[in-house]
Amino acid sequence: MKNIIIVLLSLVVSNVSIAAPTYKNLSETNLYSNIKTHTINSKIMFYSPQYPLWTDGAAKKRFAYIPEGKKINTQNMDRWIYPIGTKVWKEFSFPTKNGLKRIETRLIEKAEDGQWYYFVFLWNKDETEAVLAPAKGIKNYVPINDKVSHDIPGTGLCQTCHGFQNEPLMSFSALQLSPDRDPAGLHQDPYQADMTTLKDLADKNILTHYPIEWPKIKSDNFKERRVIGYLHGNCSSCHRQDGMVGPIGMNLLYEVNKVHENQGFFNTALNVKTARYTVPGLEMKDSYRIHKGHPEQSAILTRTNSRGDINQMIPYGSKLIDEDFVKALKDYIESSN
Repeated sequence: MKNIIIVLLSLVVSNVSIAAPTYKNLSETNLYSNIKTHTINSKIMFYSPQYPLWTDGAAKKRFAYIPEGKKINTQNMDRWIYPIGTKVWKEFSFPTKNGLKRIETRLIEKAEDGQWYYFVFLWNKDETEAVLAPAKGIKNYVPINDKVSHDIPGTGLCQTCHGFQNEPLMSFSALQLSPDRDPAGLHQDPYQADMTTLKDLADKNILTHYPIEWPKIKSDNFKERRVIGYLHGNCSSCHRQDGMVGPIGMNLLYEVNKVHENQGFFNTALNVKTARYTVPGLEMKDSYRIHKGHPEQSAILTRTNSRGDINQMIPYGSKLIDEDFVKALKDYIESSN
């Protein structure tokens, strides 16, 4: 009789549909205890990845929430599995004549059904509330400079970069949160005492497995380390074995559990010929992904130094060339070691 009851309860539960999370305003997501004063909820963690994504010079703040009593499965330090109820927010601000102004805040949430949901909220003029943006996004929403304006992404575009993975969080990870931060990392925020690091997560018993050592890109060459880190933070969401463009065979994900010399950067990018793309003006046989000593033959340099045409990389979310990275990559390619 007991077994029959259990089976019947299972059938009932299996037929109950779990509603997806819905919001109209950012204040409903529990990021703030008082959104009008921008007071962050005390249960929310502030963090800053050491290799942040470039978005046309936007100033960003990132926040994360792990439900109390739940843990991140960190058995594989390169493939964290986040508990139901995990939320991660990213706030975008752009400079104006009156200083930085909040423009949008994005939310990725792992709901009760185990799926990840994406939301974009637009701040009002007084920055006292942010309302849910149209699902299709808004083109040219706010000027960045005299020629270029920032687009508000549609949720479909969010899923283009994040949604192909079962666990889509790139910035809240072992390498990105490591207390052993890259001093030459591009665009990273200076360390602040209130930033949550991997050590903090371990000390708070939020991780199922404690790291043996603090993850880092194990290169003594600071030029190489910052380039590998930038490619990891900006490109590996797509350029990885299980990524959207994985079939082309370029893996830019830096895996903390893998020997440095065996990383995808060395095996699939450095001094490796291109598979489909040809550097303009060259033949396919002379085109490399990164050709050490030869910037003119390096496709990644060409593509990150392009905007508004077929050569552009990153293809989404950026209208301005990241001059700092272009310089850093060219410097690395031209260096002797």
